[in-house]
Amino acid sequence: MDKVWLSRYPHGVPEEIGPEAAVGSLLDLFEDSFRRFAARPAYCNMGITVTYAQVDRMSQAFAAYLQQDLGLEKGTRIALMMPNLLQYPVALIGALRAGLAIVNVNPLYTPRELEHQLKDSGAVAIVILANSTHVLEKILDHTPVKRVIVTRVGDLFPPIKRTTANFVLRWVKKMEPAWSIPHAVWFREAISRGRKRSLQDVKVTGEDIAILQYTGGTTGTPKGAVLTHRNMVANVQQVYSWFKPTLKESTEVVVTPLPLYHIFSLTANFLTFFRFGALNLLITNPREISTFVKALASMKFTVMTGVNTLFNALLNSPDFH
Repeated sequence: MDKVWLSRYPHGVPEEIGPEAAVGSLLDLFEDSFRRFAARPAYCNMGITVTYAQVDRMSQAFAAYLQQDLGLEKGTRIALMMPNLLQYPVALIGALRAGLAIVNVNPLYTPRELEHQLKDSGAVAIVILANSTHVLEKILDHTPVKRVIVTRVGDLFPPIKRTTANFVLRWVKKMEPAWSIPHAVWFREAISRGRKRSLQDVKVTGEDIAILQYTGGTTGTPKGAVLTHRNMVANVQQVYSWFKPTLKESTEVVVTPLPLYHIFSLTANFLTFFRFGALNLLITNPREISTFVKALASMKFTVMTGVNTLFNALLNSPDFH
């Protein structure tokens, strides 16, 4: 077959990525970037930046907590229900290091939608933003979830900014409705406990499930797509190979306004740019255009992903101009 499309490939993009691209797991990708970019800034959110080394340490501690304190075994499903926060990469990498399978959940789900996804996926644990915990409380007893880890927006900020941000969002802006889940554990406490534990090595292969990614449900009930570590590694290698002639390691700054719980943002922004050693500017709520624009103005960025509605909102914002 004449591969006519190859004539459109940019210079330097290989015809094939090769079978070695689908060998190993996402853990190999993480470990490689942690080793090569340890001192580099990894994520920035609301003016707070953490390095690759800090994400490495926090995710190891979280993994140890999941494994040693909660006793979650390899293959166990854990749901992540939060917007773009510093906690998201720490929780995702930590859970994968413990050998768990990620179930991404939209934090805007209704109780009915949340109940369906938790039951269908078989998730027995969840990391959830406090703003959404009142939704979980309504349906928790009807799901297999036994372990609840709650976080607030500012939990990984320095002490003064953490206290201020969490106080304002909870008591001034009233963004955290009242909730009560007696056995819930705070994310910061989980990290603290995990630092006192030793993470036992878990053998994760390319065939193991990395993510249960649920469809949007526009044509019916959302269904979980099974994505193995090999699936994800191969896809990251495809995107990395396509951008490698243009982008440079350790220098890129990527803006991430699209939610990481969507597979596009997770693959293109999180995983691919993690391999590039980039700084990822996490936008928690891109619908707040004025706040979004201030974040864009705070640093010189080299890449931004988005959708038409987002770009249209920016173009119609006086602040952006």
